[in-house]
Amino acid sequence: MPSAGSVAPLKSRHIPSLDGLRTVSIVIVFIGHAGLPQVLRDQTGVTIFFFLSGYLITTLLMREQDKTGKISLTGFYLRRVFRILPAMYTVLAVAIAISAFQILESTMTPLGAIASMFQLTNYWIIIDGRGQLPTGMNALWSLNVEEHYYLLFPVLLIAISALLKSRRRQALVLAALCGLFLVWRIVLVYGLHAPIDRIYLATDTRGDSILWGAVFALAWNPVRGRAIAGGRWPWAQFILGVALLGVARILPSNLSMTFGYTIEAMALVFIFTAVISGPDTLMGRVLNWKPIAFLGVLSYSMYLCHRLILMLVAKYLTLGIWGTAAVSLVLTIGVSYLIYRLVEQPMLRLGRRYQPHLDDRTISLVGDPVGQSQRPPATTS
Repeated sequence: MPSAGSVAPLKSRHIPSLDGLRTVSIVIVFIGHAGLPQVLRDQTGVTIFFFLSGYLITTLLMREQDKTGKISLTGFYLRRVFRILPAMYTVLAVAIAISAFQILESTMTPLGAIASMFQLTNYWIIIDGRGQLPTGMNALWSLNVEEHYYLLFPVLLIAISALLKSRRRQALVLAALCGLFLVWRIVLVYGLHAPIDRIYLATDTRGDSILWGAVFALAWNPVRGRAIAGGRWPWAQFILGVALLGVARILPSNLSMTFGYTIEAMALVFIFTAVISGPDTLMGRVLNWKPIAFLGVLSYSMYLCHRLILMLVAKYLTLGIWGTAAVSLVLTIGVSYLIYRLVEQPMLRLGRRYQPHLDDRTISLVGDPVGQSQRPPATTS
């Protein structure tokens, strides 16, 4: 594990640049699904989402533990329900209707729809293929990986915290678990010759991308006054992280399916350190620019609906690949804004009633409240 330095804890409760990183993630995914030329593979965008989720969820749980002396499992699971499920089921209901009425050609089966509803899309694809799901809902696989992770991780963190008081030692335990994920991928690829979907989609092979975010939160968290190299040289760390992503991009298939995800996680440790510790650098200012940050706020809904919109535009409009991508992006942003205002925000307000001991309205979380662009300055000072 890289050595960590000491850095002054962030005074603001909002973590800089992370909404902007969400925007980067959804853009990478959108480009891949739109069929546009890719600099980074679309799965890198998913890995960023995973790492970001693990980092932020762990940061929130540590804050709760520090403030109250415990982690409320009930509160945590209720936050997940109110944050994740309403928007997901809204888009899924539309996709099921589109599939059932053949607005888009679909081979959806009842079991495929049920698997989507019960957070099993990733394993259903592995077992029965991609064609039996509601049209445009393949992307639910990554949400299922996160939901399975959310189910187990708070219990794991409580158990580790009871045995080890040092956050660094807790991080070492989680890093060892990440190593087991890597070993399991190696066994599946080189020993059992598992197909790519088995590696790419399964919780038991991709969960370490989230868990590395938790390791980062525990060991090198700039918010808590720690960062690799003390948060110095953000540009150098950023360039190193991007270079590591490039290495993961060019690996041969078997190495990509095994070591590639671990290399991406290591890259993100440096990139996250750079962008959180350097909000006043050029990259920090770009990521924290309000329009970019606000797209990050919409990124969850964008992720849910973008593929369905791409398919609808491609079927009913003849625009070519670039025209389809442009129109689909505008529609995706518009639909996502409506979901955000009409579904996500009301449910988040309702969910906060179950966490009165936490003022997490000022922290920008994948599974929790909104970002800096939506908060007046008084709440982040």
